[in-house]
Amino acid sequence: MRILNWNVAFLPNYLNLFKNSESIVFKVLDKIYTYSPDVICLQEIFDLNVLKKVKNSLKSENYDIHHSSLENSLISRNGLLTASKIEILEKSEKDYENFMKLESFIKKGVISSKIKEDLVIHNTQIQTPFFKNYLYLNRDYQIEQFSNYLKDFRYENNIICGDLNEDYFKDFTSKNKEIITFPGLNCQLDYILLDKSSDQQFFIEDLTKSKISNHSLTLTELKL
Repeated sequence: MRILNWNVAFLPNYLNLFKNSESIVFKVLDKIYTYSPDVICLQEIFDLNVLKKVKNSLKSENYDIHHSSLENSLISRNGLLTASKIEILEKSEKDYENFMKLESFIKKGVISSKIKEDLVIHNTQIQTPFFKNYLYLNRDYQIEQFSNYLKDFRYENNIICGDLNEDYFKDFTSKNKEIITFPGLNCQLDYILLDKSSDQQFFIEDLTKSKISNHSLTLTELKL
């Protein structure tokens, strides 16, 4: 199974440092399709116009889609989207608590997509710490919430994808080598993790110089 994870930074123009979400959306999608992933996990699709284009394109490529609920928001609720070539059997969602700074205007959390009776894909994004100690504590609290949430899936095989905003998060990554997914700070913020052992190889493509996103695309092949 080929899994792709990417924080695509599709914020509305008034919040986006790159100011180009709508102009590059199809370039991003074309890049994703070159890898023919079975599962796609994306973060930060907050722009609703971009979200609509992404959903329509993925559907045309025969992906089943799970995205965050909108609930009368001006932006996508938590910016998360999971797409799967395998039918999504069940969907669930959780909002994290204790948001601070700019992130108090959104609801970061996790969406979970069951694609087989014993296999669940979790797509998440955690609070950005912004190098402030109290925000690190808030991020750690959200990670604790995520860990507790995963206990509900303890009898299933779990794949965790997303932007954890933590450099080489050892509590989750004891079976994985560190990789650089955020070149701007030369660190790892993005992960594809398994809760059970499997042969796993990573491929990273740094697209930050082309200003498509400030995060690298991450791809892995799994033998489940």
